[in-house]
Amino acid sequence: MYKFGTVKELNAVNMAVPEKVYQEVLSIATMLDEQFGAERDIECDEGGFIFIALDDSDLIYFKKNYVELNSELLEYVLPVDDYLNAFYLTGIKLKKSFEEKYLSL
Repeated sequence: MYKFGTVKELNAVNMAVPEKVYQEVLSIATMLDEQFGAERDIECDEGGFIFIALDDSDLIYFKKNYVELNSELLEYVLPVDDYLNAFYLTGIKLKKSFEEKYLSL
């Protein structure tokens, strides 16, 4: 499993993924840096992160700790080679909105 939110974090990891997947991840990390800041805390600040699941146990971890891949909270899910690109924005505002909508019931 790989998890990072900025281009700086991405460049610090030696990933074993196809070039097409790496380029997609780099594009997303660049967009997140430009939109939400390259110095943000990926766990707390708006913008979120990139998560690459390498096997079923990684997908179970993602589902348990974040969101299911068929969730309406995902912006989109697209195939990239043998991988899925599932776009899910996180952050304080989204978390607060989610908690108000779903956890106060």
